[in-house]
Amino acid sequence: MIVGRIDSLADGAMARLAVLRAKYSAALDGGMLDLIARARETHAEAVARAEVAADRAFLEGLIDGTEDLLSEDTFPKLEPMFTRYAEGSEMFALLEKAATIFGDAAQELASWVIAGEVIHAARCGWGDDE
Repeated sequence: MIVGRIDSLADGAMARLAVLRAKYSAALDGGMLDLIARARETHAEAVARAEVAADRAFLEGLIDGTEDLLSEDTFPKLEPMFTRYAEGSEMFALLEKAATIFGDAAQELASWVIAGEVIHAARCGWGDDE
C-alpha cells in the first residue's frame, strides 16, 4: 500500500514505480497500467512546468537586472528559448523583451570597448599622420 503523496520530480520516483510494476506484474490489469501511465504523464508535466518556471525566472531576472546580462551563459540560455516558446505567447513576449535588453547591453559594451581602443590609440599617437 502506498501512503502519502509522492513528489513526481523527486529522485527515484520513476524507479520506485518500476519496482512496483515488477513486484505486481502478475496483477498488471488495466488499472495498474493506467496508474503507471498517469504517473509518467504527471512526471513529464511537472518537469515541463519546472522548466517554464526556471525560464520565466531567468528572463524576469534579465529584465529587472538581477541576472547578469553579460554573463557568458546568457546567450546560450536565451537562444534555444526562441524555438521552445510559440510566437505570440506570453513567454515569447517576455523572451523578446529580455533579448532586447540583452542586445542593448551587448551593444553598449561593444561601444565602450571600441571607445577605449580609440582613446588608447590617440594617447599612443597611433592615429597621427605625422
